[in-house]
Amino acid sequence: MIWALAGSEHSRKELIDVIGNGVFETLIGECHRTNDAIGGVELNRFVGRCSGSLFVVLWILLLTLVSASGEFGAAIQQTPLMVFVQGGSFAMGDEHGDLWNGCRPVHTVTLTYDFTVGQYPVTFAEYDAFTEAVGRPPAYDHGWGRDQRPVIYVSWWDAINYCNWLSDQAGLPRAYSAEGRLLDSSGEVTTDITQVRGYRLLTEAEWEYAASGGQAALPIPPRSLYAGSDVIDDVAWYSGNSGDEWVFTGTPLHVDYSRHGASLYEGKSSQPVGLKEPNELGIYDMSGNVFEWCHDYYAPYEAPSIINPIGAAEGHVRVMRGGSWIFGANDCRVACRLYRSPHDRIFRIGFRVAQTQLPDDLAAPNP
Repeated sequence: MIWALAGSEHSRKELIDVIGNGVFETLIGECHRTNDAIGGVELNRFVGRCSGSLFVVLWILLLTLVSASGEFGAAIQQTPLMVFVQGGSFAMGDEHGDLWNGCRPVHTVTLTYDFTVGQYPVTFAEYDAFTEAVGRPPAYDHGWGRDQRPVIYVSWWDAINYCNWLSDQAGLPRAYSAEGRLLDSSGEVTTDITQVRGYRLLTEAEWEYAASGGQAALPIPPRSLYAGSDVIDDVAWYSGNSGDEWVFTGTPLHVDYSRHGASLYEGKSSQPVGLKEPNELGIYDMSGNVFEWCHDYYAPYEAPSIINPIGAAEGHVRVMRGGSWIFGANDCRVACRLYRSPHDRIFRIGFRVAQTQLPDDLAAPNP
């Protein structure tokens, strides 16, 4: 992803005024050619604090270097484009009362800290860099293509291993132990999410808050049914728009379980990220396309109010959120929660990354 596009509209307009729209488009194309080499929340935080003029200078300098040397892209550490989310309180759960019972009761959640979240789900291009670097087999793409499609066929364990690798690349302490426990900045197991420094999965509460629009949509509720709109087709790929009509390709008596049953019907699929409208925070694909693993073990909602939740201490299944290209509209709602075994690798689940903003971080809120 191109980190500079997370900058303000003013900064982009000033850049275009200086260099012209044609050159601007050329530079963006150059970023794509170098696999979005100039990426990462660390640099984005710094640029977010720069004046518009300095922003322009940085763009020209850095992208000139990219154009001059393909090796420059390899030298710049790749980190995902992140969106700042300011902490706050919101009503979590199905306020309309028409989702399945596990989505209720509505309860008050307070997040006392700020965090960043991936602007897009992790893509095949990003995940392939990880598997190649560590010598793991690539994730299966179901024949739909890779590159900017959200990665699929990744388990919860695969997702946290990617998070730890990403932390290593960024010079951050890892967020997960080998047993899947959260780690603080000194490497000790913790249940305090505010002390976790490395890249990690969103907690379920963070996911629903960010999907609902976070600080840009408070108070919550009211909120949109889906992440950014009440009209699902505006913001989500789901069973109603993710491809042609189903084509029956098997028999009811035979299911090819090597493909998780998907061989019976074809015609729909996941889609490249970022093609639908974003939500209020500028985050894409939080409704539909692929489900997203969350950090939490699944457990019923119980407490009427809770601060900085991270889910149950133990369990057998992990939460997944957001719906997918193969699921219906209700499953894509911001209040809907489902779960799977953390060992499952299937064609409708991916993930996105998050990071706690500690007090000493140079976090730059979205303008």
